[in-house]
Amino acid sequence: MINTHTMYRIAALAALAVALAVTGFCQQVLAGSNELTPPSTRELDPWTQRRLALELQGGVANPAGTAALALDFSALSWLSLNVGAGFDFAGPQFSVMPRARLASSSGANRTALFVTAGTSIGKFCRSSTLSCVPADDGDYALRIDRALWANTGVGYELRTAAGLELRGTVGLDTLLNPGSARCFSTSSPPGGSNVGSSDCGGYRPPTVAPSLALALGYAF
Repeated sequence: MINTHTMYRIAALAALAVALAVTGFCQQVLAGSNELTPPSTRELDPWTQRRLALELQGGVANPAGTAALALDFSALSWLSLNVGAGFDFAGPQFSVMPRARLASSSGANRTALFVTAGTSIGKFCRSSTLSCVPADDGDYALRIDRALWANTGVGYELRTAAGLELRGTVGLDTLLNPGSARCFSTSSPPGGSNVGSSDCGGYRPPTVAPSLALALGYAF
């Protein structure tokens, strides 16, 4: 079985590879699309020309879920608010993530570096089964029904004059209520037992976890 530290290393390497791929893709799109854009429209800001975007999101430890829908509202050319809802293997997830663009290219089709910080809430589970229920004697499941996270990240995004949106984010998720974790086994009471300072059959609440997220959307 792959241990937690190995999983974190794999996730970090995957995040780096995806970030490089998104950067290269965005540069190729801009190189081709800016040549076809009339000079009179190249200085329009795509974030304030089309403020509201509908997104599909996916990723590993993505604040809105492994698969999610989100609304992204650009209040200013450099500031956006993202509200998402989705699911992961444990259950439904919800997130609110403001995002600040630190530097962006010029023209009608733009790329930008950004930082983001917000919060998310949803069910968290660690077990040997996807159902988060102990399978048999000697099996355990660790569960937090309302896990509250502080989410931070950095990334790179593309917004075109036609409304196409592509964004990649790597970040860290910090669990704010590890004391809410409950341990379940075939012999535990219906509501589970407190985890406390001990583990739960080898499972413990995480403190900080790496995250990787991709978003594809269309702005109106």
